[in-house]
Amino acid sequence: MDQFEPLLPSGSIGAGHIKGPPESLHLPWLPTSSLKQYTLVFPVTADSKICLGMKKRGFGAGRYNGFGGKVEPGETVFEAAKRELLEEANIVATKMPQCGRIRFAFENSPVLMDVYVYRVEEWEREPEETEEMLPKWYSMLPSDHPSSPSLPAIPFDNMWPDDDLWFRFFLAKKSFVGRVDFNKPAESDTEGKMEDGSMRKWWFADAPVELMQA
Repeated sequence: MDQFEPLLPSGSIGAGHIKGPPESLHLPWLPTSSLKQYTLVFPVTADSKICLGMKKRGFGAGRYNGFGGKVEPGETVFEAAKRELLEEANIVATKMPQCGRIRFAFENSPVLMDVYVYRVEEWEREPEETEEMLPKWYSMLPSDHPSSPSLPAIPFDNMWPDDDLWFRFFLAKKSFVGRVDFNKPAESDTEGKMEDGSMRKWWFADAPVELMQA
């Protein structure tokens, strides 16, 4: 994708593209006028467990997601990711490699959200409920897998609709880049929030984000 190619070494975006939906591939990406940095953090264990948080308030409330938020002035993206994880789940990350970067646009919003995705592989303290998030552990393996933990499967039906697309890279421990555009909520939905719109267009591919320029 042209918006990521200038940030990566030539030819480094993988061939395993995911794009759609077919009826929208001809559409241009939504126009935006500003770029804001965000973080998205997922604690995982060596025995295939992942900690997700139920968002209790604000943007995306009612959905499970990783932990994270806006990068504040004076912070690096990495510092923001560690701070948000501590604030939202009381976890202190000690090993947290970046594994993805996704850009989100919403119809009628001028902001392009530039989201940096991290895997937390080592940390201190145990996840705790906070005012913003309710942490819960899930299995990253199919329920019929012999090594699957005795935990519920990842609740994609109660997550952002794009998660089911790019999580295949995350679960395979592949780094990735992507973009998702969302339509505005249906006109019949008088109480619809910006995040309630359907997916308009998407694109994902494996890519070495550790080599990506800022």
